[in-house]
Amino acid sequence: MTTRDRRQFGAELLQLAAALGLRSIAGTGLVQLISSGSALGAAGCGSSSSPSSSRSSPSPATTGGTEGGGQGGSGGSPDVASAAPDASTNVASPDAGSASTTDLDVVIVGSGYGGSVIAKRLTEKGVSVLMLEMGRFWNTPGPDGKVFCGIKNPDGRALWFRNDVDVVSAKLSPVAISTPIPSQAGVLDVIQTPDIDVFCGRGVGGGSLVNMAMLVTPPQDVLQSVLPTVDAAEMMSTYYPRALAMLKANIVSPAFFASTPWYEYARVGHAAAQAAGYDAEFLPSGYDYTYMQQEAAGTVPASALNDEAGFGNNYGKQSLDKTYLADALGTGKLTIESLCVVKDIQQNPDGTYLLVANSIDIDGNLLARTEVTCKRLFMCGGSMGTSGLLVRARETGALPNLNAQIGTGWGPNSDIFLMRSNTNSNPTGSQVSTVPATGFRTTDQNGKAVFSMDIPFPVGIETYISFNIVMSINPESGTFRYNPVTDAGELTWSESQNAAGVASAKYVFDKINAATGSSYETSFLGGKEFQDSATYHAVGGCPLGQATDDYGRVNGYQNLYISDGSLIPRGIVANPALTVAALTERNIETIIKEDFML
Repeated sequence: MTTRDRRQFGAELLQLAAALGLRSIAGTGLVQLISSGSALGAAGCGSSSSPSSSRSSPSPATTGGTEGGGQGGSGGSPDVASAAPDASTNVASPDAGSASTTDLDVVIVGSGYGGSVIAKRLTEKGVSVLMLEMGRFWNTPGPDGKVFCGIKNPDGRALWFRNDVDVVSAKLSPVAISTPIPSQAGVLDVIQTPDIDVFCGRGVGGGSLVNMAMLVTPPQDVLQSVLPTVDAAEMMSTYYPRALAMLKANIVSPAFFASTPWYEYARVGHAAAQAAGYDAEFLPSGYDYTYMQQEAAGTVPASALNDEAGFGNNYGKQSLDKTYLADALGTGKLTIESLCVVKDIQQNPDGTYLLVANSIDIDGNLLARTEVTCKRLFMCGGSMGTSGLLVRARETGALPNLNAQIGTGWGPNSDIFLMRSNTNSNPTGSQVSTVPATGFRTTDQNGKAVFSMDIPFPVGIETYISFNIVMSINPESGTFRYNPVTDAGELTWSESQNAAGVASAKYVFDKINAATGSSYETSFLGGKEFQDSATYHAVGGCPLGQATDDYGRVNGYQNLYISDGSLIPRGIVANPALTVAALTERNIETIIKEDFML
């Protein structure tokens, strides 16, 4: 079967699972759809309680979980500090017990960009893989007939165990706007710490489900500096192109961009960058621009042109479940268990690894506690998830040989958000595509690299506002520390550590304001000129070549690997999703040859 055939077969399996209302897909040699219970047993991960079961609002988790990606996308992440349910207090039924699976070869924790690449590359070599994902399969339509809800009509599909969207609106509005929603296993998680909120994707596909689909390559010199043990030139010539092809990257048609009202905001931003002398460019995207043109023509259901963003896109986006994961499922060698929240990792005396996980339903009810034993374990829970779980494992003695570099080098990728009010001669349009198309590169006051994207502000009226995210080089980093009270590895990061990023953004956009007559807009973004207390691009926590060897093998433990954004310290002056995929392509190629002997 060709790669294309496998991808189509995998996609059809997901469609069939959706039609049948299934939430587990299993394959060991043969693909099987599990219609009752779980591939791990009748009470295993991915099962669901009766729709009529009731529960109280979930309490905060006291231990780590798993991050679906990262963008990442990331995509994407356990969230040591999120409002994931404490399943110990939410038992679906008195007989909710435990399930156990042993003698597995490979387990992957997390289904974001790193985990999905690992799954594809191992399964196509004939290796059977079990993937555990804390979020759900996003393949079953809700009451409105769509899989994802929109940003203007949020419901329980929107946020991971939150009963209000105010945690999101607080970053855009001067004050939080309350919109109550059911507390369920939604697609977007917000991990709150005292000084920064970290946004992560939750579901099979991780951060690719909620990101803006930007596939940006960082400057080669920046990549080489951030990952000194990696051959950056080889990454540029081999692994970035490989990942771009797999993720179906494409660029907006210049003719469509120039003529459509949906990108008026991007044309204004593009022109402003050029007016300031910056290198403006069209950005590769994982959203299908051919589909978007059909949206504009009214011949297909709208997604990017229907204010769908952040809480998932129903159409058009080539998320991981349609690319890498579809390929892996098509081999018949991948088993995916959803709604499986990993809580504990330890090593058995024989060198195998034991994972303890909570199986929950979408309301957070505990269905079972599951134990999984495997020979090889790939941690792909994203920066927040992998780092938090491993710090906890080290400090509690579950994995005592983890070195001191585990839990270091965390960064928000220097994400800085800003808005500018344009002159009356530069309207940004009332029709807004939620998929960015343009950005620019330049340097700051210290000659260091800066990248910015023109991002959408879809409020449905003319605002004359340009919205940007800026990424630059910030030497500051956060750390994870074990908190015995919460029994979790928790992030320590101070808002003052963003000063370098804010200074870079101000230097660059002061020039744009001077060139175009625009000014900073403070009516939004919490009343700030520069919103620096949120990130969608968390990276670091387990730096490559420090916490691991040069290919993600964890120092101190055989057959334990890390393959996600936690390997990238601080930031790379680009959206990290593509880099996570490309770096994983590089690492797994060597691991397959040397460790699997394939």
